[in-house]
Amino acid sequence: MLTGYVVRIYPTEEQEGLIRRSGGACRFLYNRLLDWEKSIYEEEKRFVSEYELNSHILDLKKEYPWLAEVNAQSLQQVSKNLVKAYKAFFRKKAGFPKFKKKRNGDSFSNPQSCRLDFRNHTVHIPKAGDIEAVFHRRIEGTLRSVTIRIEKSGKYNAVLLMEDGKKAPGTAEAFTEEDIAEFDVLGIDLGIKEMAVCTDGRVFHNIKSARRYDKLLRRRQKALSRKQKGSRNRDRARVKAAKVQEKAKAARNDAIHKMTSQISESQADVIAIEDLKVKGMLKNRSLAYSLSDVSFGEIRRQLEYKCARKGKILVVIPRFARSTQTCSRCGYENRELRGFEGLSIRTWECPVCHAVHDRDGNASKMIAKLGRDSLPRVAGEVKPAERPTVDDKEQSPKKQCPELKEAGKVSALDAGSSIFETDDTSG
Repeated sequence: MLTGYVVRIYPTEEQEGLIRRSGGACRFLYNRLLDWEKSIYEEEKRFVSEYELNSHILDLKKEYPWLAEVNAQSLQQVSKNLVKAYKAFFRKKAGFPKFKKKRNGDSFSNPQSCRLDFRNHTVHIPKAGDIEAVFHRRIEGTLRSVTIRIEKSGKYNAVLLMEDGKKAPGTAEAFTEEDIAEFDVLGIDLGIKEMAVCTDGRVFHNIKSARRYDKLLRRRQKALSRKQKGSRNRDRARVKAAKVQEKAKAARNDAIHKMTSQISESQADVIAIEDLKVKGMLKNRSLAYSLSDVSFGEIRRQLEYKCARKGKILVVIPRFARSTQTCSRCGYENRELRGFEGLSIRTWECPVCHAVHDRDGNASKMIAKLGRDSLPRVAGEVKPAERPTVDDKEQSPKKQCPELKEAGKVSALDAGSSIFETDDTSG
């Protein structure tokens, strides 16, 4: 299985010049190849293969001799990246490839002839030689490639792609009802006020890194807007603003890594999270800033690969399960918690079982129950939940419980479902 490690490198003045020239050459080549491929499609209505892109690189080397100063394998990696970008676009996993800008930082990959020296703390890449590096943690596996990245703040990082020899986790196997009953399921409710609330009582607070550096970033960006375009003062001001953004990003990633590591190393066998539609949630202008600061997508990405390493089962419950509105004890649905106005209700009492719930704690318990119910079963052991159909309106739970008309309604996760058959009285 491939694993990426990011380490800080400190090149010499000569190496720094070579790295910047290599990054600029790869950016220039990427833009030229993208422009050439777009023109080919407009004229011939076809897409260029990787082999044709590599052949066009040879023609560009004759036109621009300074491209020969860069490692040839790094230039060929540019064509591979462009082909991957087009494939991701056609598979609807990313947008259409865009031209790269110098101010966004440059990078280039070295797929071969790279070495790591942990004794002397160096990273060796072609033409640049040994570069001083800081290995802040243990790195295991075989080195496959080294990508040098020039950040907006002017720092240099090396992304090490390592092969640890372990097999990639496959699809989740089917379990029997006896095995599922013995599983320890940990439900996690993600939110804005608290970054994560778990069923075992652990609460991970939201550090709000963007708001912490918001005032300083505003001053830096205001100073940047006053500088004359193209001047050195503007470049210095841009670096200062980039450093503030880098600090906020580093603080957020540090908190997420610590949280996901503790969760993946817990005693639970199954970890359940909710499938959140972040793109739709960001349309709310009142919550978009806070939602972006929490980074729900990054939390899920880290949980996926960390659970796979630790041998945990990660279950993603359906998007419209209404885990926050449903009572985790009896299945009653509280409609008052819906929408933006319901966010102010942090605790509520169920009118059916009279259990007092904390909003986030109840949601984590519901996610855990739905996660256990969503585990794949062995064929032949699937027992569908007893839910009302269209022809059974007279026998539906809504008709059987007329006293709930004013207080609320019974959700689709009604009392007939197996997830509420429990003796839990903790509320």
